[in-house]
Amino acid sequence: CEPGRCASPRPTLSRGSTGHCVGLAQQKLSVKGQNPGPIDCIFGPLTEAAVIAFQRAAGLTATGIIDQKTWAALEAGAPVIPDNKEQCLRAGGVWDEATQTCKLNGGKPPTPVLLYAGIGVAALLAGVAGYHLVRGKG
Repeated sequence: CEPGRCASPRPTLSRGSTGHCVGLAQQKLSVKGQNPGPIDCIFGPLTEAAVIAFQRAAGLTATGIIDQKTWAALEAGAPVIPDNKEQCLRAGGVWDEATQTCKLNGGKPPTPVLLYAGIGVAALLAGVAGYHLVRGKG
């Protein structure tokens, strides 16, 4: 499974699809605050549920199928933040009753998997290199 090998134009994906583009979609869903399960390049029930939740949060028709409109939304820069408690919880977030806002990833910084998916890769690599220099391994 090598998500970076997904070719353009992006194919339409649905439950049962497999391959690099499924892995890329799973990574992008994670970056957008959804939980597609493991990045395994298999479009199963967890990926389908994450696609539906993402589509609803993005204002798209919730089909569970990754078409060109869904790809465009997945590849847009900013994460989609769910705007109601149900979508927030479904996306794995924490709903703040006081502010009526969703905090994805429990309000914590992105995990290295999210960083690897294209957010702050240079900072991640610099941090790893710095860690090895400090530890005497680089």
